[in-house]
Order: sequence, then C-alpha cells, then structure tokens
Amino acid sequence: MAKKQVAGYILEKRIGKGSYATVWKGRDDKQELVAIKVISRQTVTETAQLRQEVEVLRKISHPNIVRFRDLKKSTAHFYLVLEYCAGGDLSQFLRAKGRVQEETARRFLTQIASGLFVLHSSNHLHRDLKPQNILLSDCSVDPVLKLADFGFARALPEQDMAATVCGSPLYMAPEILRHEPYDAKADLWSVGAILYELLLGRTPFSGSNPLQLLANIETTALSFEGVQLSAPGQQFLRALLVHSPSQRLSSQAFMQHPYVSLSPPSVSLTQGAASKKSHGLRPYIAVSETSKDQPSPVADVQDTEGSFIVTEWIDKVPKSGAASPSVAWRSWSAWMLADSET
Repeated sequence: MAKKQVAGYILEKRIGKGSYATVWKGRDDKQELVAIKVISRQTVTETAQLRQEVEVLRKISHPNIVRFRDLKKSTAHFYLVLEYCAGGDLSQFLRAKGRVQEETARRFLTQIASGLFVLHSSNHLHRDLKPQNILLSDCSVDPVLKLADFGFARALPEQDMAATVCGSPLYMAPEILRHEPYDAKADLWSVGAILYELLLGRTPFSGSNPLQLLANIETTALSFEGVQLSAPGQQFLRALLVHSPSQRLSSQAFMQHPYVSLSPPSVSLTQGAASKKSHGLRPYIAVSETSKDQPSPVADVQDTEGSFIVTEWIDKVPKSGAASPSVAWRSWSAWMLADSET
C-alpha cells in the first residue's frame, strides 16, 4: 500500500491525536525522519495558536527546544514540520518507567531549565509546561529533553483589559488558578510540579475541581512521603512549589541554584533575541486575540489536548490587577482535572 504524502512529506505512522492537531511520524525528501503536526484551518483559535508556536520556534534555536523544520499549507490544513523525537514524551516515559532516581531527575531538570532559560531570555513564557510537552530525543538511558508545544506561549505584553487563564490545571501555578496577573515564575511552578512527579510518581497537589485544587495548594503541606529524597532536593522543591509568587524563586535564582547547575548554561540566541530585561519578572495579564472594540462572550472555554484557555472580558482591571476568580470558575464547566491522553 502506498504511503500517504502531503506537502512533499511522507506520512508513515500516526503517533498522537488531540483536539489541536494530529501528529504523524514522517519523512522528508531526503528520507530523514520528521514529526508532522496536521492542523485544521477551520478554527480561528487553532490558527492563532499555530502562528504563535511558529513565531516562537523560528526565533529560538537550542538543543533543549524542539527544532522547527518547515510549515506547509493546503486548502484544508496546516502542516507544521518539527524534528522527530523517537523517545516520545515525558508523560509516556513516566507511565512506562514510573518515578526516577534523584540523579536522573536532576539530569532531566538541568535540560528543562536550559531550554526554559532561553525562552525566558527572549521574554517569552511557555504557559503550558507539563510532561506531555517535554519530548525525549530517543529511547536511550540518557536522552536529550526538549521543550515542545508553544501554542500557549506569549511575549510579555503591557497590561490590558482581558485576562487569560490557560495551561494544564495540575501543573498550573496558583496565581493563574486565582485569576491573578502572573509572570515567568508561573513557569517555574510548573517545572517544580514536573520535577515532583519525576521524583515521587504523582503530582504534588490534586482536587476534584479547580477551587478544590487551589484550596489544597494553599492549605496542604508539600509531602515527600514514600520516597527518600535529599534535603537539598526537598528544599529546592519547596522553593518552587510555594503558592505565593513573591516567595518563589526568580528565573535568575532558579538558573543559578546549585540543584539545577553550578552555573547558568551556555546558550545561543539570535542577535537581539535577548533584551536587557531578560530576567525581568514584571507581572502581566495576557491579552486575548479579541479587539477592545469588539464584543466578546463572558468566557471562551476550550479543551486543547488536556490544556485549557479561559478568556474573560472585564470592564477594567481592579487595582490589585486581578479579576474575580468566581466568574471564571462558574464558566469553566468543561474543566477536567486529568489531562487527556493522546
């Protein structure tokens, strides 16, 4: 049977499917393996997420960030071509192998931190860090980890009148769950949640709904029961998984922390990609795609491969910079605690 060809690429095997895209293992005209995201052009939001992902990937080249290869179009679809990572994602790794030894977790952490440092240095937030969005280069005992899926990534804009809550709840920083302005420290909470899951085989906090999840984060002490974890490891996790962002590690302190690396990693950015405010952690409210002059529904709720975005229109931002979370939770009827499997 002849293999399917699209936009000059051969599709060999479907390796993932979600509401945002179907992902195929494929080959280019030189028979090199690639990953191809096939995305419908029918949904405006999906198109916006694709634009954002391509914009970020074209700006940044780093061993710990999945490499952009190509973007093709047809009348019905976009084809986002990326480097192929034979090891699957970190979620699949955890399901197959369970929790890992602290030495392995630290090795993984250093690579995640290296990719995130470059992203933050270019004044972007990922906003959806989770095991499903971290790829493994191969199935060896020492794979290269690569940050992926930048559909929710954003630059740091000026504050505006719309507030966006997005990400995957179990890895989402509490300030986002509270519908407050947030900054790069929100990504660091997510890294802490991922590291915790690597070490303990479970997420640090859970709940039957978002309000319960937030309450558990704010009232439940971080538990290390069931594993032998070094004192520095426990201290580092507590420094990341603190519900008040003002008490959480900054990006710079995170990168320079002995548990991550003895020194910040060497990175390569395109000229001008890193500004003088690379580590500036000014809070912001992410702006929706909707124009100020256009009417908007109270909430736009979407399920994107286990990640969610809730865009809420408000007349003005309160002095605290936060919108009332109760409105978002009442509208978040499609919320599901567990990520959907692809």
